Amino acid sequence: LPETTDQAPRDQDPEVVRAAAILAAGNITSRLLGLARETVKASLFGASGLLSAFEVAAYVPTSLYDLIIGGMVNSALVPVFSDYATKERRQELWSVLSTVLSVATAVLLVVVALVIIFAPQIAWLVGANEFDDPLLTEMAIRLMRMAAPAILFLSIASILTGALYSLKRFTVPAFIGAVFNATVVVVALLRPDQIESLVWGILLGSLLQIVVQLIPLRDARLRWHLDWRHPAVRRILALYAPIVGGLVINQLAVALSYNLATRTGDQSISFMKFATTLYQFPLGLVVSAVSIATLPTLSRQANGQLAAFKQTLAEGLRLVITLILPATAGLFVLALPIVTLLFERGLFTAQDSTTTALVLRFYLFGLPFAAVDQMM
Repeated sequence: LPETTDQAPRDQDPEVVRAAAILAAGNITSRLLGLARETVKASLFGASGLLSAFEVAAYVPTSLYDLIIGGMVNSALVPVFSDYATKERRQELWSVLSTVLSVATAVLLVVVALVIIFAPQIAWLVGANEFDDPLLTEMAIRLMRMAAPAILFLSIASILTGALYSLKRFTVPAFIGAVFNATVVVVALLRPDQIESLVWGILLGSLLQIVVQLIPLRDARLRWHLDWRHPAVRRILALYAPIVGGLVINQLAVALSYNLATRTGDQSISFMKFATTLYQFPLGLVVSAVSIATLPTLSRQANGQLAAFKQTLAEGLRLVITLILPATAGLFVLALPIVTLLFERGLFTAQDSTTTALVLRFYLFGLPFAAVDQMM
């Protein structure tokens, strides 16, 4: 970024550092429990076609959540909620939050119903019909219908997260990922011989994300208020509109990759998922913490404080690049030992480790670019 001759104010730096520390701690905990979740899955089900059927089913609610609400948190919800987060406008914030929650719930209930009805067609789009074993296709459709309510739970939780970020109440939302992953692990271990336990873990974990975030929002005055024309709703949609196109393309690309992977063997999606978990670890550990911590400050500085905005963004980018490059190199060199250490137990074999490490090394070529992209 070009240097500016204006001296940017430094009074926000300690605030950003504190927020980044909290979010980093939450991300570390979440990512470690995420690895534990994948380790449990590998041990209980190996890199099997059955696990691939589950991954296809779990992809649908996750991708729809990312498309409808997940991508909206940083780009639209936090900037809009931040305008109302001052003490003087706190009652307005509760009104806006009530409206957004009401509108989102109405829309998402329709989405959940459509997923349940059209699960076979969605499974075909993702490539579940390409499994060598037809029973895996039937399993993927059944699990997809079971997991559909997670779209609603995950989305409501993310809206609450956006409100808490705007209020700079970072601690609880920083750890909701850890709550989710821990729940999946516990529920899976309670029924280790049933793939359905993973779906029940997703449903319970996403619901608990809502419950725990209501604690720091106990001063909120929430009510049902279905107002489609509320100015805040219109502004959120306006901010989100430039983002949604890229998200649609991204989700279609993932769906296509699943479709192609199922044509190369029933285990392929499982290999991809295990590799993706390791690929996303440094993204969550480094980039998410820095980007979310700087976002409220950037939102304020965007209104007439260009020099400060540039300096805050540049410092964030430099920190991300400094941390992500050695992380990428380390993962590439140690891919096989790391995969072996984390996953090779139970039904997960040495050959599964070799294939997963190969997939991971190909993924890593994009990691630095993904890190900068996420920060931007």
